Amino acid sequence: MSTPEEKASAIQEALSRKQKLTAADLQILRENAELLEGHDKKNDYYLFRMQIEFIDAIRSLDESSARLVKITNWLTFVILGLTVAGVVIAWIALRNSH
Repeated sequence: MSTPEEKASAIQEALSRKQKLTAADLQILRENAELLEGHDKKNDYYLFRMQIEFIDAIRSLDESSARLVKITNWLTFVILGLTVAGVVIAWIALRNSH
């Protein structure tokens, strides 16, 4: 089991990076958030935990949104292709009917 100093150090290390928080960073924060649990302000622990979960939820939403954008772009391309094919087929059919 980690000591409170090690937990505080892990939290400090995860939060002091200049890059975005990774999934591993969020897990480190989750695992060590109990360091705040024993303090006088119980709300600090809950607020800290909820902020971690909020960051993770936003990340999940961002990943889902990126997947939906790719699917939407693919569907738009397919619909455009079908539309062009339909117009070409209709043009050929009208041209041959004369």
